[in-house]
Amino acid sequence: MACHEFENYILDCQEGRLSAKDRESVDKHMAGCAACHTFARQLKQLDNALTRTVKAPVLSAAFQAKLQQRIQATPVMSPAEIARRKRQMQAEYEAGLSRLSPFALPSRKLLEGLGYAAALALVGFLAWRFLPQLTDALAALGLNVPGQEFLPSLIVSALFVVMGLIAAFPKQVVRLREAVFAR
Repeated sequence: MACHEFENYILDCQEGRLSAKDRESVDKHMAGCAACHTFARQLKQLDNALTRTVKAPVLSAAFQAKLQQRIQATPVMSPAEIARRKRQMQAEYEAGLSRLSPFALPSRKLLEGLGYAAALALVGFLAWRFLPQLTDALAALGLNVPGQEFLPSLIVSALFVVMGLIAAFPKQVVRLREAVFAR
């Protein structure tokens, strides 16, 4: 173990909370590590100083009886009071949480809209970039289609229509996808 891992063991060792095997391991480490030996000595000095200066409070003889009396006198809340208090604490928690986060995350709808916009922009860019090459490749293969000069615009338009339908009907798209992949 590294020295920082021994720090808690050193304190437990000084307080007598370690097994004999663990205590032997800590003692062996401290024998070879000046930093941990110094740390143990400082802990012992701090413990001695605190013992001398901080005195434990002396409780009166009637303390236990008074404590029991106060516990017995504490009213028990009804289920309705417990529910009301729970709602109040939830409202306080949410109000405090909203104060902690001055920059709230955008709504899911906004994020979905931005995602669709990014997808449409990507499709548009890819179409702009690669569809002229597709028309040239089709012409090189001898596949001359009447109105071939309009093919890139037609494909891009079809892609935008498909993306628009996906954005307009997301639940139906999910059902369709589940039906297709369930086969």
